[in-house]
Amino acid sequence: MTTGNNRYRYLSASGEPCGPVWLGEMRRLWKGGEIGPETQVGREGEDDWGPARTFIEITSDEAVLPGVAGRREPTRSSLSWGVWVLILLLAVFMAWVQFFYFKE
Repeated sequence: MTTGNNRYRYLSASGEPCGPVWLGEMRRLWKGGEIGPETQVGREGEDDWGPARTFIEITSDEAVLPGVAGRREPTRSSLSWGVWVLILLLAVFMAWVQFFYFKE
């Protein structure tokens, strides 16, 4: 099974195969009711198909990584927090270097 594939195929109401379709389009089809909970869906390049309700990356309102259930994409605030931690560590390191190497 390949993770990270964000193109999908699905069976229409008439049983006709559709796709490949990008994840954003699959979410739009889900929210618009064109794909229901029991619609058969499969990731492009994989042989496994299942009901749409089992694809959390399609049915969830939250942003998740395709193929990794329950794992969310990093948000801007979490990235900003990491940057602040790095800045703080750099400041502490610079103070340490200045104290030990440049004292007279």
